[in-house]
Order: sequence, then structure tokens, then C-alpha cells
Amino acid sequence: MKKKPAMITLLILFLLLCLPVTADARWKKTSQGTYRYYDANGKLLKNRWIGNYYVDKKGNRVTDQWIGKGSKLYFVGRDGKWIPNFKGGWQQIKGKWYYYKKSGVTKKGWFTVKGNTYYANKKTGVRYTGWHTISGKKYYFNTKTGIMAAKKWVGDSYVNAKGIVTKTRASSYELSMDAILQNPELPTGCESVALTNVLNYYKFPLKKTTIADNYLEYSSYNFVSAYIGNPRSWDGAGCYAPAITNAANKFLREKRSGLTATDLTGTSFTKLYKYVEAGNPVIVWNTMYMMQPVYTDLTYYENGRTYRWYGREHCVVLCGYDKEKGTVLINDPLDGIVVRNAEDFESLYNQMGKMAVLIR
Repeated sequence: MKKKPAMITLLILFLLLCLPVTADARWKKTSQGTYRYYDANGKLLKNRWIGNYYVDKKGNRVTDQWIGKGSKLYFVGRDGKWIPNFKGGWQQIKGKWYYYKKSGVTKKGWFTVKGNTYYANKKTGVRYTGWHTISGKKYYFNTKTGIMAAKKWVGDSYVNAKGIVTKTRASSYELSMDAILQNPELPTGCESVALTNVLNYYKFPLKKTTIADNYLEYSSYNFVSAYIGNPRSWDGAGCYAPAITNAANKFLREKRSGLTATDLTGTSFTKLYKYVEAGNPVIVWNTMYMMQPVYTDLTYYENGRTYRWYGREHCVVLCGYDKEKGTVLINDPLDGIVVRNAEDFESLYNQMGKMAVLIR
């Protein structure tokens, strides 16, 4: 029994001696940036395949070339690796994309594929993604597909039909508005007063109570497209975006205005900035004095959507923003024109269901 450890040691030593010595066989990068393969004896291999790679008569790994003759042709890509059934087109090599012609030549600079425009580095052929400045002009290429953006906003920049940035949104913007306060006449009438502030901005002279008295619908159970309670009372509850949209359009039609109210519910908060920059204040739902909303079990289903009522519900007007300072300018029926922390305001906007109404 005592001989077993010694026998095991001898067996391991025997196996190690019998294994081929290949640990030193490897690729080495030259000072010129090419790769060469040396076998276990340090010999440079030439004119042959090494796995899926081919080395030429100087021993350099071949890249972006056809290897062979006649019907026995094989194509190796940018990294030198054989690409089976190569027919050109897009190839992803080590995480980077290249576009090959059938001849094996990579496209460089500007090129079009199936109506989409791309740009590849003029030296490496790597497809561009993201923002790039080319010949002094700024372009955007989709981060996943590499397609050049055109005739659209990308973040705060607008690119024209040629993909060139022609204008950018300001980091801050402010609309000049008068502030009509809801108290004392409408202690729970923030929604109708927020609408009144916007209509006043569009030069419609109307009293603070006009919308609440003549255009707003009322209900004992529907808080979505009607108001529950009495906005002239401290016991009034409130209403949501559809109710204010309907009241606004009723007023605008009566005045034969070319303006229309649109329910923007579901729109991400920062996307509302573009409306403000275009000169349009946006009615949004938030909470009184930026307090946390109170969750309730009261819900109402309308037009394919279930709405939940939140305590401390409040309605204000977004009329400015400053991205550098991280603030928004609000026309609040309770406080007048006030500055709020943008991140906190957006959080409450999201919690309240991303409700907003635009008139333009």
C-alpha cells in the first residue's frame, strides 16, 4: 500500500515527458504591426494555413485577401481569419463592422447600402457609430446599425436631409407668462386655472373662473374626463388630462380659434422641452408643493386605459427649463412662477402618470 504514492508520481512524470512541447508555439506581433507564427522550435512558418489563418511567403498573416486559385478560393478578413462562404457585405470582426465588396475590398468613406448612408474610417474601414465630425461637419450614425440620421432631432441637435447638424436646442429656455392664482375663488381648481394661464398666454382674455364655470364637465365618479366635486370648495377633488383637453377644445371651438388641445399623456418629461422651446407652454400634472403623492384604491377606466387617483394631485404649467442648472420653470396656480428641481419634478410627473396637455 505504501508504494502507491510513488507509482502515481512516476506516472505523472511519464505523461508530462510524453506530451508534445507546444507551449512556445505562438503568434507574435512585429514592429510593423503584422503577425507571424513561430512553432515550438522557434521556426517561422510561411506559405501555409495555420488553423483558420494564412501566412504568406514572408511569414506575415494575410488579411482582407483571397487565398488559393480557381474553385479553391478562401477569403480571410480584417483580422486574418477565414470567412466561410464569403460573398461580400457586412462582416463583424472583433466587435467592429466592415462592409466588403464581393472582390474582398472594404468600403471606406461615404457609401450607401439599400438606401441607407454609412461612413467607414478611410484608413481602417471600420463603420462609424455615434457622433462624428467629418470635413468640419457634424453627423450622427445609429449606435447599433451605423445608419446616418437625417431629417430628425437627435438629442438636442437637428440633422438635415444630408445628415448635417444645422441647429441645436438651447440648454435653457423660458417663456414669459403672467401668473393667475387659483385662490381664493378656486381653492381646488388648479386644473382649470392652469388652463386659464395657458389660454391667457395665447391672448384670450378670460376670467379666472370662466373655464370652471362654463367649460369644465362635472361628475360624481368620473375624475378622468370630468371634475369630481366643486373647485370653489375646499372639498373639491380634481380632474385629469382628458377633462382639461375637452374643456380647452370646447373653448377654442367656440372662439373659432385655429389652436387645438392635445392630450400628451405618456410622453417622457424631457420630451416636453421641445414644445416649450417652440413657444408652447405645457400643462402637466404634479403634486401640491412637490409633496409625495398619496396612493388610493380609486380607479377609473376610459378609452382603453385605467387611471388611478392620487391624493395631493396638482396641475401646473411647464414654461421653462435650464439643463445646466437642472431646473424647470413652473407657472403654479398656488405659488405663481417658481423654479423647481428638474429631477424631482420629473419623478413626481412620472408617478402621477405622465399626464400633460398641449395647446398649439
